[in-house]
Amino acid sequence: MTDFFTKAAKMEVAGALHEALALYQKALLLAPESAVILNNIGNCYRKQNQFRLAQENLIKAIAFDPNLPDAHNNLGLVLNQQGRFQQAKSETEAALNLAPNTISYMNNLANILVSLGHLEDARRCYTDILKIAPDTVEAHIGHAKVHKFAQGDTYFTALINQAKRPELTSQQKHHILFALGKAQEDLGNFDIAFKVFQAANDIFKKNYAFNSVHQTHKIQEVIECYPAPHQISELDHQPLTPVFVLGVSRSGKSLVERLLDQSTVTYSLDEDMSLFHVLKKMFVSQKIQSQFPLGAPQLTGENYRDLADQYSAELWEMSCGASHFIHTAPAFYKLVGLIFQTFPNAKVIYCLRDPMDIFIETYFYNYEHGNHYARDLDWIKQHFINYNSMMSHWERQYGDRIHTVKYEQLVQSPDNIIPELFAFCGIEFPQNIAQISLNTDRVDRWKNYEKQLKDLRIFHD
Repeated sequence: MTDFFTKAAKMEVAGALHEALALYQKALLLAPESAVILNNIGNCYRKQNQFRLAQENLIKAIAFDPNLPDAHNNLGLVLNQQGRFQQAKSETEAALNLAPNTISYMNNLANILVSLGHLEDARRCYTDILKIAPDTVEAHIGHAKVHKFAQGDTYFTALINQAKRPELTSQQKHHILFALGKAQEDLGNFDIAFKVFQAANDIFKKNYAFNSVHQTHKIQEVIECYPAPHQISELDHQPLTPVFVLGVSRSGKSLVERLLDQSTVTYSLDEDMSLFHVLKKMFVSQKIQSQFPLGAPQLTGENYRDLADQYSAELWEMSCGASHFIHTAPAFYKLVGLIFQTFPNAKVIYCLRDPMDIFIETYFYNYEHGNHYARDLDWIKQHFINYNSMMSHWERQYGDRIHTVKYEQLVQSPDNIIPELFAFCGIEFPQNIAQISLNTDRVDRWKNYEKQLKDLRIFHD
């Protein structure tokens, strides 16, 4: 068991998660009640965005050893990524009760408090971390998100000093520059802020190459495989309703997800990829050589019904009494045709926003994973064009079944837009809906950077 576990741990650190999981599973066969192994398995699944499997293994780990703080912390991370912030907070607090003043746990708790909108509590938590460990880069980064910088601010000076540390890794330098860019923007130094955000993106831009031609080609394949709307007959019994929230990054998807998750009948899957895994298994079982979308025309009506049954069974296992399951994985925008064929009762929501604000918000957002196109404004523009091309195709086919939510209207006229959103999904409007921050300050943010965005102005005009 030790040999398998040691090799697996090295693989996990190296980022070889599939190999690590295979080795952890072998170790688990030899020690099936090992909370440590189950914790590590759960954490690997979390890193792969397979949240259901992550949660299952972490809950088992805690059942075998309720006093394992890492398992509570990792479960908190999973729940946070699923948008289940209150439960995430409880698990992370449990980890801290078992291991007080653990910096990584404190930082995770602060991040969850941000997600909950408890910004002052989050600020205090970050501040507590910096008192214990003043050079904690992650705390400086998190603190910058919830702190409004002003002239003569000691935290601004601290950020400057952090950025000068020679021992910082490229990733840490990248994150600190994003925090510093936000600070400069708070201070009204917009030209400097843009240059700092640009420097932050340039650190990793050289490591990525967004291929817009490849993306265009893939979208064209989807269009050719779904040239006209198709819909299978209504299934005998559909107690569960999948809700797909689509839109380019920074268009308001997360806000829509958080609003819908206020209902007791909804369950947020966040960016869970389980549907893709079920679809892949379907292709294998039917001996379809090509993957999606090229293999999709070979699926029969019976295949689609089986796909619906298999995925619904997975949802039912985690339902917790929910009837509506919210999906926000970015790749779902290519699957709208398949979604309506598989789930006749599916709800699709398309989030829109002023393209200029999308461009600047995306360029200034510090993505932890994926969204490599965000490193360059021209890449962001190309991705935006391609995404809109795909969604325009679906709107031509299923326009009356796709509900559009415009970010500006949502944050400026919530009393009108939010009830319409719930009504479209067939969800009773919650009477005790919690207050969620609707930030109108982000509307027209791009106007502070008109000079830098002059080549993109055509998208606004």
